[in-house]
Amino acid sequence: MSLTSVIRHIKVLDAAASDGSGKTGLTYSSFTMKYNTQGGTLISLTTETIATLGTYQAPTSNVHIRIRELNNTDPTKGIYEVHFHNDQMVNTGKRLWLYLSASGAAFQPMEIDLIPYMDASPSSADRLRDFADECYDPTANEVAASGAGGGATPEDIADEVQTRTIAAVTTVANVSGDVAGSILGNVDGNVGGDVTGKVLGAGAGVFIGVGARARSHADNNLAVESVQNNINDVIVGKLDDMLEADGIVYRWTANALELGPSGGGGTGPTAVEIANEVQTRTMAGVSAVGDKTGYALSAAGISSIWAVLTSALSTAGSIGKYIVDRLDVVLSTRASGADYTPARAAKLDNLDATVSSRAPGATALSTVQWTNSRATTLDNLDVTVGSRAPADTALLNSDYTPSRAANLDNLNATVSSRAPAATALSIVQWTNGRAALLDNLDAAISTRAPASTALSTVEWTSPRAVALDNLDVNVGSRLPTNGYTAPNNAGIATIGGVTNKLDTAMVLDGAEWQFTANALELGVGGGGGGGEADWTEPEREQIRHRLGIDGTASEPVITVPSLALESTSEAILAAVGGLGSNIGAGSIEYIDHLYANNNDDEPIVGAEVWASTDSEGTVVIAGAVTTDDFGRFRFMLDPGTYYVWVDHPEYNFNNPFTIQVA
Repeated sequence: MSLTSVIRHIKVLDAAASDGSGKTGLTYSSFTMKYNTQGGTLISLTTETIATLGTYQAPTSNVHIRIRELNNTDPTKGIYEVHFHNDQMVNTGKRLWLYLSASGAAFQPMEIDLIPYMDASPSSADRLRDFADECYDPTANEVAASGAGGGATPEDIADEVQTRTIAAVTTVANVSGDVAGSILGNVDGNVGGDVTGKVLGAGAGVFIGVGARARSHADNNLAVESVQNNINDVIVGKLDDMLEADGIVYRWTANALELGPSGGGGTGPTAVEIANEVQTRTMAGVSAVGDKTGYALSAAGISSIWAVLTSALSTAGSIGKYIVDRLDVVLSTRASGADYTPARAAKLDNLDATVSSRAPGATALSTVQWTNSRATTLDNLDVTVGSRAPADTALLNSDYTPSRAANLDNLNATVSSRAPAATALSIVQWTNGRAALLDNLDAAISTRAPASTALSTVEWTSPRAVALDNLDVNVGSRLPTNGYTAPNNAGIATIGGVTNKLDTAMVLDGAEWQFTANALELGVGGGGGGGEADWTEPEREQIRHRLGIDGTASEPVITVPSLALESTSEAILAAVGGLGSNIGAGSIEYIDHLYANNNDDEPIVGAEVWASTDSEGTVVIAGAVTTDDFGRFRFMLDPGTYYVWVDHPEYNFNNPFTIQVA
């Protein structure tokens, strides 16, 4: 029988002290602990705390152990209480070693003999004393028989067993019954489920346990070592004379057993005879079966049931083996019913072919680009290629790449089933750029829409096909019709007449333009003008300042009456910025610049700019206006948030960007 509910104390030394002082203040999490039993492997343990010192608290499992400081004052400094799991104590007759480590602490391994403690009740001690006093003859140095014939008869033993009520049996495990209702003693002389003794006594019917146990008339277990203090020296001396060494253990001498069963003084019942007699007694013969009414298994009894190793549950058809065979993994590792619904299970029927037999995701076509309307255009491959354009109109190899050649795999129907030669497209319309679009034929034609959905060539003419080249950006990025204001063509024509005149009055001067001498003939300093001969230096600086070019940074002053009081060239832009465009009708002027780099030194000239009140660009509130030579544009807007759109043939923009007007 294994030790259970084992509590031990261990001394933990302070590694920094040289006087053997104990280490205090450690908690269960401070320790690293391992153990092994004699002949076993080293096992790591998870440490846990103890709720109540002195009260056994089973660790969570056989790979856990509990430890807690007993007290941090003298004389128990450094003493820690340890609670072992029952499964760690099962190797009866062997030893267990516990190893500990903790920061700043020193240890000696704890060694435990896995031998259970023996019961040494006074009643059992009295019986042993009576046996020695009454049956031992010091003159003959032998045990006298209690009757003329020697040992008790099977009937005597059975009667004695029958007189013991169920209440006298100390644990449920001490009664071994079967479904037939008979008390079946073990063949080796067991009265209960855990007594392995043989009938060795004389007429007194004493049972001496073969291991470390003994039972007298079904009394509690008795260990001789535990009761030595209750037996006087005379009795101990007698017993010592009756024992002899047998290797590393002791046994009764032949003289001590001379008058016992199978000895010289008579013959006792055999184990088979005892078992047969006990078996003939039915449960009805037990005087007080009902004495256990209302009783329940103790906590230790329940714990011993659950502590049975799964390796011992091997009987075919038993509940224990049924549970062991099926609970082979942790239930939490299995899928929940909420995840595996009947509807999801039904979808598994769609797995009628291996997934690897299907095309990989990387080759899947996007339905955004491959629309049904585009698929129908493939119906136009309706005749043989030989009936189409001759060799002198063949496409270049640079255009007919291997990847495009691979698209021929999609010609999975005869060309003659397609449109006749009379409807062939001209290579004028089918340019190299359009040929490149054949790369999009990456699936078999027969897998797409049938011929009945093909577009008519009456509507899809060559000129219209050419017009498709103009769709170089998304239509949604352009102004909607409801946000577009037609230009004043008459006004533009008038402006054009004026600009044509100006063009005759300018001449190239290196990399820049200047007015011709004829244009300036009547100007200041010219032949026909009045006024000053030239602008004064302050006036020139003010002009440059207001035009935003090199010059003074000073603001205009009112002492120069010949110049307008506008502050900068934005005034000039405001004066001409609305010609031929819609700058908006708001109350606040908004002016900004567009640059081609982060240094703001390369203005974008000629970009079209417009503003909308929504991020889709459907409600245009101002523009489009064109940026000037400085990359500037101007709107008149009310306070709020607006989305600005920009277009230029040489630049790409992340349309739209947001502005705040306040």
